[in-house]
Amino acid sequence: MTGGTMKTWQVFAGCALIGVLGGCATVQPMTAEGMKVQQIDARTAKACKFLQVAQFATTLYGMGKDPGIVQTTGENGLRNAVAAAGGNAYVLLEHNADWFWGHVSYTGDAYRCPQTVINR
Repeated sequence: MTGGTMKTWQVFAGCALIGVLGGCATVQPMTAEGMKVQQIDARTAKACKFLQVAQFATTLYGMGKDPGIVQTTGENGLRNAVAAAGGNAYVLLEHNADWFWGHVSYTGDAYRCPQTVINR
């Protein structure tokens, strides 16, 4: 390779590397309020106040969408949605996480529970 061709190749390789690394899928961050939300079962929910159905849906773009990242994104997103509704607990109703295409959809019933109920 000549000097000009080598330089062009280095620039192309550098840009490709930045594109691959910059395009990696990342996990949905959990808010401080979302960290306080817990998943409960339907029996435990009977001692709590139902607030609303909470939903989270997104599509992850880029490379590196392993099943763990997609699942964690759905769980974090639903916890954030429950917290935004004023809840501290949820019963998971439906979860769809397609790691190949990156489609994530989680739905749950949001509840406000006494601390004594969810800290068992």
